Amino acid sequence: MKKCLRLLVLTSLFLMISACSSEAGSTNHSSQGEDKIEEVNQSAEQSIKVDKKLLNVEVTLPAMFVEKGEEMGEVLKLTDEDKENGISKKVENADGSITFTMSKAKHKEMLQEMQTGAEDVINELLNDENFTSFKELTFDKKLRNLKVSVDREAFENSFDGFGVLGLVFYSLFYQVLDGRTEEEIQMDVTYIDVLNQEVFDTARFPDDIKNSDNEMVEENQ
Repeated sequence: MKKCLRLLVLTSLFLMISACSSEAGSTNHSSQGEDKIEEVNQSAEQSIKVDKKLLNVEVTLPAMFVEKGEEMGEVLKLTDEDKENGISKKVENADGSITFTMSKAKHKEMLQEMQTGAEDVINELLNDENFTSFKELTFDKKLRNLKVSVDREAFENSFDGFGVLGLVFYSLFYQVLDGRTEEEIQMDVTYIDVLNQEVFDTARFPDDIKNSDNEMVEENQ
């Protein structure tokens, strides 16, 4: 089940992040005077670089988070809706990453939306009759560490593990917006038996996704 979960996480991330790249936006403002640039991160070609200016923010999604295929052309088009919502530029880079520009206000709003969205998913999981094993789910402030307290027996005999998919998306995309480099982006999940408070399993994304891909390649050779 764990391998299926990781593969589904990968597919879901590609689809959802591409959708966010094409739909996100807010009111755009022209920069006036000299931009004040704070270099948040500098790294190799596939790093995530967030240049915080006076009014605009440039966010670069590394190639590993960009869906490949014919839809890329549609994602890169600057639509009338994008312009109305303040997205002023979307560019595909040579390494396959995508840089888009939004207002600083929208950037802050999207970070808050990621946190609120994660909280909503947690509440839904705890109140969904289809996910009965979950007892408590807690994120840290930066959405990097998730602790999942469950009825272990019920959890291991169900597909409740798929419930964390949405939280993986919110965590990784939040970190992209927050300016972390590709090497820094990670989400650690700790599964805890609610009966004795013992840790019985852990997962790390996106590392586990990459490992699953490598295993599939080896199996197919």
